[in-house]
Amino acid sequence: MLPLKLTRNSGGDTTFSLILYSDDILKYVRDNYAYGKITCELYIIGEDLAGHKINKKIPGHLPALGIDNTPPTAKITITPPEGGDCPLTVVFDGSDSTDGNGIGIAKYEWYLPQVSSSIMSTEMLFSKELACSLIPATDSDEVITVNLTVTDYHGYEDSAAESVTITKPESNGGCS
Repeated sequence: MLPLKLTRNSGGDTTFSLILYSDDILKYVRDNYAYGKITCELYIIGEDLAGHKINKKIPGHLPALGIDNTPPTAKITITPPEGGDCPLTVVFDGSDSTDGNGIGIAKYEWYLPQVSSSIMSTEMLFSKELACSLIPATDSDEVITVNLTVTDYHGYEDSAAESVTITKPESNGGCS
């Protein structure tokens, strides 16, 4: 049952506030984030002062997760931050990304354009080995840029980009 707060003002009218999501609904949505939109319908059910039963649907659709006017903020942490010699395993972490309304991030999309033209991962955290073959034969290092797009449960998005440098090891005269 959803919490309901009833108040009676000085004019004798009764008003109420309704929290449109509970922790159980939020957990379900976070675990099943494929939904594009979730709405709820409101009904007034009760009895008036004359004893008549009331069961009236209130027109319109309300967002089941409340109103959201705040887009998320994408944030990337790379480990190791300074880069290193190839092959280099890099951890890309989006866990510091936030959603201003507190509901959370529904979707993570990681892109490494130098590695692939498609999404590399949809997890909050992923690692990737950056191979020596990414470095052009005429260079000694390559800057790899990762892009993260986060989407909140209301469909708002934000993106961030960070770079890491991979270097050909000098000890063997370059990568094979």
